[in-house]
Amino acid sequence: MDPLKTVCYGVLLLLLLSGARVCNAQSNSDNVAAVKVVITANTADLKDNQRLFQIIGNYCQSQRQSVVWILNGDIFPSGISEADISRWQDAAVVLLNSYPNLHLIIAQGDRDWDDSGKKGLKKIQALEKILGSTRHERLHVYLEHGCPGPWTFSVSPALDIVMINSQWWNHPHDKPLPGSGDCDIADTDIFIEELEGILDEAMDKNVMIVSHFPLESLGNYGGRFPASTYLIPPVVGSALAGFHQNVGNSKDIANSNFSPFRYKLESVLRNYSSLIYASGHDHNQSVMMWEQNYFINSGALETGMYVARDKHAILTSSESGFIEVSYLSNGRVDYQFFTVVGKEAKPNRGGTLLYSMCEGSS
Repeated sequence: MDPLKTVCYGVLLLLLLSGARVCNAQSNSDNVAAVKVVITANTADLKDNQRLFQIIGNYCQSQRQSVVWILNGDIFPSGISEADISRWQDAAVVLLNSYPNLHLIIAQGDRDWDDSGKKGLKKIQALEKILGSTRHERLHVYLEHGCPGPWTFSVSPALDIVMINSQWWNHPHDKPLPGSGDCDIADTDIFIEELEGILDEAMDKNVMIVSHFPLESLGNYGGRFPASTYLIPPVVGSALAGFHQNVGNSKDIANSNFSPFRYKLESVLRNYSSLIYASGHDHNQSVMMWEQNYFINSGALETGMYVARDKHAILTSSESGFIEVSYLSNGRVDYQFFTVVGKEAKPNRGGTLLYSMCEGSS
């Protein structure tokens, strides 16, 4: 045999054996969650907003690893007073001090912008001012003057969370514009360029993109309705569904303000794989695999609404609860749906989204 080939075969065998030893070590000792990310939204629907912290606290009691709890927009009910928001924030600080491994992320949704009303920008800026009055190193508030983002929160060397303010595109009234001096970025093309740069630099990491509005929806805001809708009478039901699917209003993902950005962002994400896009606008729970990426919606901590079945869906539920994403030390990424009754959360359905190189998919 050619001596050069002998050396090459020897090196290859050594690499294979080394890899096997590494994988075996990982499967034996590192197959545990290093970080858990919990996705919730629409907490404005809670009849008692203090119940949120009771749910989080009960969940955290059994967690030993880092937990990032995302409040993905529509945080407070309409008409809530500044005093009540301050009390809410005080309770959040008490919770964070009780659980040193917990981080809270606050994102913005359409209801935080006066339900996409004319006072939306003033409302989000006022909310930012109140929440900025008390600082905590593990309370991360991504309101940022109502700017579009993107912003990166590096959870660990292996995980980045990229925050997007989808309401900047969806909002039909005043918002920060180029030249206003309020935002580093206030232009869609520059935003896309910045996002692509973030994703390119994180090719060796897990990335979760967080946005209140989804890109794909199995709920009413995506024009998906139960069969009974088409019977009221059929012409009216079909017209209603068609409107939400194709024309839409400021609640729907198909509307003249949000749709152009939605299509552009979907086009960008097709160039990447193994991303998780987390939304919370729809009042339901869903996990979908779309091409090479995953789309998770968790927006029904209080009351769930209709969710359609779909060939791309791994999970669909109209039950109240939240979705947890676990990033394991060996590289695997799992999901778990928890149902919520009262103050308690119980594991329901779950599975694996991404397998580690050592495991492969079965």
